[in-house]
Amino acid sequence: MATIKDVAAAAGVSVGTVSNVLNGKTDNIDLIERVERTMQELGYRPDAKARSLKNTKSCTIGLVVPNLHQAEIAAMLSAVEERLEEMGYHLTVKNSKNNRVLERKYIEQLLEERADGIIVYPCGENGNYLKQLSGKEETPVVLVGNHVAKSDGNCVYIRYEKALARAFYRCRKEGVLPGMIFERGMIGEKELQDLHMSCFGQKAHLKLIDCSGEKGFRAAYTMLEQGADVGLLIAGNAAIAQGVRQAVRLRGRNLPVIAVKEQNWVEDEEHYCAVIHADYHKAGILAAEKAVFAAEADFPVQEPEFIEAEYRKTEPVSRPEAKRNATLRLCMFDCPVTDALRLMVDIYTKRTGVTLEIEALPYDELDGRLARIGREKSAEADVLMADIVWMNDMAKEGSLLALDHLQDGYTDGFLNVLITKYGTYHGLLYGLPFMSGALLLFYQKDLFEDVGLKRLYRRKYGCELLPPATWEEYNRTAEFFTREYNDRSPVPYGLAAIRGDNIYTTIGFLSRLWSYGGDVFCGGKICINSENALRALENFIESYRYVRKDKINYNYNDAERDFMSGECAMVVSYDSHAVNINDYSKSKVAGNIGCALIPGRRPVLGGWYLGVNPYSAHTEEAVRFLKWICGESAAVPFSFLGGTSLRKDCIEREDLAAIYPWKDLLSETYEISRMRTFPNGESGRGVQSAYNHIIGGELNRVLEGKQEAREALEKMEQKLRQL
Repeated sequence: MATIKDVAAAAGVSVGTVSNVLNGKTDNIDLIERVERTMQELGYRPDAKARSLKNTKSCTIGLVVPNLHQAEIAAMLSAVEERLEEMGYHLTVKNSKNNRVLERKYIEQLLEERADGIIVYPCGENGNYLKQLSGKEETPVVLVGNHVAKSDGNCVYIRYEKALARAFYRCRKEGVLPGMIFERGMIGEKELQDLHMSCFGQKAHLKLIDCSGEKGFRAAYTMLEQGADVGLLIAGNAAIAQGVRQAVRLRGRNLPVIAVKEQNWVEDEEHYCAVIHADYHKAGILAAEKAVFAAEADFPVQEPEFIEAEYRKTEPVSRPEAKRNATLRLCMFDCPVTDALRLMVDIYTKRTGVTLEIEALPYDELDGRLARIGREKSAEADVLMADIVWMNDMAKEGSLLALDHLQDGYTDGFLNVLITKYGTYHGLLYGLPFMSGALLLFYQKDLFEDVGLKRLYRRKYGCELLPPATWEEYNRTAEFFTREYNDRSPVPYGLAAIRGDNIYTTIGFLSRLWSYGGDVFCGGKICINSENALRALENFIESYRYVRKDKINYNYNDAERDFMSGECAMVVSYDSHAVNINDYSKSKVAGNIGCALIPGRRPVLGGWYLGVNPYSAHTEEAVRFLKWICGESAAVPFSFLGGTSLRKDCIEREDLAAIYPWKDLLSETYEISRMRTFPNGESGRGVQSAYNHIIGGELNRVLEGKQEAREALEKMEQKLRQL
């Protein structure tokens, strides 16, 4: 392995000069580039430990956990490691194996090793040692978990009281008395008994045990053998729950089980009637941030953070019900979400007896088909998939069945803003949100974290390399990652972008137009030929300097394939089209996806809804299908198969984060997204013609070099007036 002396010799400089380059203590660009190029050629990596001795910081945070097998702790560990890496720290993990002696030994060991901070997930109710440690040692200690209720120092505390209250309420409503088998210290026994007494008027059947499946089995078996009058069991964690289920089977009892555990859809649906889930991923992020903040600010004691566990009822995807032996014909858009729906067809048919026939069409062809169905009052399709901008025309023409009866509770499960934006016309419900339409920025994460690239970017532009927040920053960053303009870029192109006489090109321009303060219509008048629009268009045109020239992307699928090749640093796309970019079997950048709100924060709202053809002979059956595929029971499997669900519970699930790392951005993106509309606020096929072909066509002529930006805006204005 190359040393700093090797680098100095090869670069023809002193060791001190190499050290100055590494520590940012020289502004000599020629010297910096020579040293950095030599480091890259030799494969030299700075010794972080050696550097930390000089800086009196180890850049290391210790984490002590009771075991590495529990799903909740594994989720927390992953989040801690990821967040620390983002903040420039390393993680050292110690496994106490649920042993308080080992726990204390490892904490002392980390203190001796001069860790900058320590995160402890206590293996039992914290005693005086941990409470004193969190407030008195020079090294900050952050306590995290459900055992830290009485800690006065830095802590992230997970509370289960409210979720248990909901579980108790369900039991009382269904006339069932629960038995509980909890890990010691999970919740105060007095508080739990008081909660149970207030709900059921009697003392709880409760066993407090150590955390293991074997102890869970013994406690549940004993409780049932002693004849406890319980109709349901609540297990305090996933390990205990496994033992509880085995005891129930051996005792021959058909008792439902509620588990306090990390979400896992397959396991939850199969084994538990409900789960009580705490966001340990969030707990890990908060703990990491607290530890680093305390380490860098001379250990101030911070206010504790509280994470409330959530009670979530689970339902099997396929419940037995009466077979109806009908056939539904679905007229759909040809896209990844429709591909995912095809994989769900057999589930629905086996459950209901209803056969589903799916016809998937390209965008313009689907629009023409739906227009003809409405015009001819045709019954050739039962379920219709439509772009949200077609809602007004289809509702006015009577091409959609009113679904107002579903607003009584059913629609509460969706993100609030989406029922209005996706499914209603003049206050009436005609469609259910089906395909997500959040416009986001995706980028290769490691490119923005590379220390050498960050240093080069800072020298070149005088600012930090970050995901771009404005369209000016977007172009600047794209230039930096385009090898034609920066021969040290690790990728050939800064961007993957779309071009053509189509709506996709228009959307790319609209997001800029709105962020520059321009618009297509202002106060009922056409205003696209403005100075703000010219600035937006010039920025838009510049972006195409940083894309590959030998290939044209005509839609989002094309652009994403470009990005998935690993040759482009960034792409702006809709989340529903981005399913494949994090698929390891299809994408070279999977697992390396960074996500952010788009530059300028003025995204164009996209998305599709499902509606029912009022001329269908099977309207009731079609409504049942809509309720299922857009409902709670199908949401998670549909998402795992590559579809998208806009239900709140699904978006909040941590077990989907690995597939959709952008899901936490969806709510905010929908809040700030805008619709494509006419001056009267309406949308429809007139809007489609204006935005898709008039604006898109003139934009494409500019990108082909057939006209100038100002001329394009003048032509847009003229043609919009004629329309």
